[in-house]
Amino acid sequence: MRKAVITGVGPDGGLGAQLCKRFATEGLHVLVAGRTKTSVDAVADSIRRAGGRPTAVVADATDERQVVSLFDQAGDDIDVATYSRQRHVRPHPRDDGAISRA
Repeated sequence: MRKAVITGVGPDGGLGAQLCKRFATEGLHVLVAGRTKTSVDAVADSIRRAGGRPTAVVADATDERQVVSLFDQAGDDIDVATYSRQRHVRPHPRDDGAISRA
């Protein structure tokens, strides 16, 4: 079976969760990995209810040992591996959203 390892999975509506769901709809066994058990379980449950085959794994992508353990669990036959990192930054109060080019 084809397999995807998605790390950095957070809330169900986030990019990592959506990547997991997308690969699951394509028939891949998805390893849903993130730091929070509640989040990875919720995403895995959603995939399972839709007929997919997820494996929820609590792993912090900033911890090398946890990443090695995740990939050991995934095995050698990985088709897709991605790290979804989102950074939430508050804009400066005077930022109008325009991109300035120097």
